[in-house]
Amino acid sequence: MNKLTIKEVTIVNFKCFQQKKFSFPSDQVTITGDNETGKTSIYDAFCWCLFGKNSLGEKSFNYKNTLAKDGENTEVEVITQFGEKEIDFKRVYEAKFTRLKEFNGYSTQCFINGIPKSVKDFEKEVYHILSIGIDEFNLITNPKYLTEQIKGGKGVLDWQKRRELIYVLTSFKNDKELIQQNTKFLQLEPILNKYNSVSEFIQAIKYDISKINSEIELMPTRIDQQMKNTVAIDFSIEELQKEKVELQNKISAIEENSDDTYKQFTKQIVNLSQEIQDKKIEMEKLNSQISQYIQKQREEFFKTKNEKNSELQQKRFDIEIEITALQNKMQSDIKHLQLKYQQKQNEIKELQNSMDKIQKNHIALENKTLCPVCFNALDKTSVDKNVKIQLDHFQKQKDKCKKELQEIIQEIEKIKMNKNNIDTSKLKEIDSQIQNVMCQELDIREINVDNFKQKTTILKSEISTLQKELTQLNIKVDQYLKQSKEEIQHCLDRIKEIDKKLNIVEQNKKSELLYNQLQQQMQEYLSKKDELQKMCDLSSDFIQFKCQEITQSVNNCFEVVKWNLFKFNKTDGELKEYCEPEVNGREYKDLSASTKIIAGLDIIKAFQKHFGISLPIFIDNSESITYFPEMDAQSIKLYVQEENCPKCSSKTKRRNQDLLFECENCGHEFNKKLEIKNK
Repeated sequence: MNKLTIKEVTIVNFKCFQQKKFSFPSDQVTITGDNETGKTSIYDAFCWCLFGKNSLGEKSFNYKNTLAKDGENTEVEVITQFGEKEIDFKRVYEAKFTRLKEFNGYSTQCFINGIPKSVKDFEKEVYHILSIGIDEFNLITNPKYLTEQIKGGKGVLDWQKRRELIYVLTSFKNDKELIQQNTKFLQLEPILNKYNSVSEFIQAIKYDISKINSEIELMPTRIDQQMKNTVAIDFSIEELQKEKVELQNKISAIEENSDDTYKQFTKQIVNLSQEIQDKKIEMEKLNSQISQYIQKQREEFFKTKNEKNSELQQKRFDIEIEITALQNKMQSDIKHLQLKYQQKQNEIKELQNSMDKIQKNHIALENKTLCPVCFNALDKTSVDKNVKIQLDHFQKQKDKCKKELQEIIQEIEKIKMNKNNIDTSKLKEIDSQIQNVMCQELDIREINVDNFKQKTTILKSEISTLQKELTQLNIKVDQYLKQSKEEIQHCLDRIKEIDKKLNIVEQNKKSELLYNQLQQQMQEYLSKKDELQKMCDLSSDFIQFKCQEITQSVNNCFEVVKWNLFKFNKTDGELKEYCEPEVNGREYKDLSASTKIIAGLDIIKAFQKHFGISLPIFIDNSESITYFPEMDAQSIKLYVQEENCPKCSSKTKRRNQDLLFECENCGHEFNKKLEIKNK
């Protein structure tokens, strides 16, 4: 048997450990420490290093130390002895950094004997070395895994997963081999060509029996119903058949006579309908002529109306042109006068400037005695006189210009007044005439259509007369058809009565035949049920035989534990599969803590023998066990040793966020001891 032992475990930032190295000096190792000091975490570190899961087989669990910062690695290295070889396993949850030394998440790195491996290749090589998977690994390293911690997974119950692993221990035979082993069950061998197992065959056969029972329960009622369906006969079948033939012949004669009469009526109806239709077409033509005549009168009216309107519109247009021309001329005269007005204002302004210049020069000369031009002595009297003459001259011209300005203003006002008083009465008169023309409407009542009305009245009278004749003819047809139908219906009713009596005879024959068939079918069901029940009983006996063989084969693999793999269901009387262990006749749930661990060690011993490999066994709560069975494996016993406050000996609280224990009494914080001893 291949044996693997742990020599050394180095842990960095894993769960409650920041950095710790543990040595395992022998095959009998004891780890002591208080609760939460990390005993189970060592086992979790061992499992995580090899498989990336904890000791419960969980891949998602919080393995990173809470005090570790971003950028710090989580590492577990396990040095083992496997036979004569030393194998170094290492798994690192390694921090990644960018070129700028910035933290950029984590990646998992694995090593075997210092050689880097991808996670996939690492786990593949671990499986190759151990020749087992994570379930089997937990199974032979943890005494409580199979009995308490195993998880079935999606669609699989825990006990089903447990039974699946237990069945690995035994090479029990399949149904076909077991049948051949016992001649009592050889009759069941052919069914395995169709069904995967005898259990599957039992399900099918029980379903068939339930269906047959359902049919058998209904048979008495169905047979009794057929007896009740038989009716006593008190009439002559031959006489009824003869009467039925006579009635059918009478119906044929009535239908033949009705066809001839109906054809005559139909011909008359068609002729009358055609005549009415012709009259209506003539009426439509006459109405069309009236419409055309009225339309023609309407067109002539609107033509005259439009011509008169066009004439008045042209006349109005001519008057508008005359008025516009007059207005334009007046506007032109006003502009001419306004220009002339501006010129006069400019002329007055120039005269005023000249007068201002003379006065200015005169004031300048009053203080001088010499003429600035000829330098002769000035005569002030002569100068004043001369200035007065010039100013009087300019003043007369200025007054004349102002008078002319006033005349221009009056003339402009006169033209504006004449412009506002232009005569537009002719336009209003023409607009009134146009309005009268446009308001004229054609009164259709004035159009003479008396000739058309007379013809229309005659046609309406003729159509009414023909429709009355057609109505009377339809009434005659309906009465005739009604009478024929009544005669035929009377015959049919009698035939129906005859058929009803004749059907009783046929029903009696069918009931008798069905009664005999049901009696025969009842016997067939009973016979088939007996055959199926015999096969079902034989199959049940085989299942019990199979259960005994499997249970004995499985339990032979264990020394202490015995397995209950089947239980009897009182509801349907079947053996149901399940999987629960017991020790000395007591169920596992009723065992003491120490007996449960001893049972778990017995399970590990059986599986280590089957897989041919010995792995370290982690035994939790070992303080409850007084006797350990001899195991061919490295045993790592986890003991709980209570540790109180070193200052006041009081109890402590749980670990705080700094992973330290705090005294409930004095508040002292400290690390509890975790020791590994060779024992």
